[in-house]
Amino acid sequence: MLPQKSERRSNLITHLRYELIKACASERVPGVIYTWVYAHGEDDAKLKRYISIYERVGGIVHLVHLVPSHDTLLERVTGHSRKAYLKIKTKQKIRTVVAEYDMYTSYPKHPSLRIDNSKLTVARTVKQIIEKYHL
Repeated sequence: MLPQKSERRSNLITHLRYELIKACASERVPGVIYTWVYAHGEDDAKLKRYISIYERVGGIVHLVHLVPSHDTLLERVTGHSRKAYLKIKTKQKIRTVVAEYDMYTSYPKHPSLRIDNSKLTVARTVKQIIEKYHL
């Protein structure tokens, strides 16, 4: 396994995401759900590229930006569900990331459903997405 903080690992993950999205789009796989923490400005070029892959083949992209309050984010970061994944797991690390990157501004070049899910259950959040996009 490549070190978590290596440029090679980051480039490989970006390449694999791109290839996966490209394959799903070319095969017209319906209902693809792709999750990602978007950093405004930092990730604009990548997100534009991912959206264009689907739009080139006539696909429709629905962006959903989940924006819990900072306090809620700090509470959730140490949650049990994160332990099995290579996710941020400490309050200090999330504070550093939030200070370094703008994760609260939605992507400006494509419509987004913005949901403050601080006080919402997962089921209620999903219901809002389904209702908004008629899924």
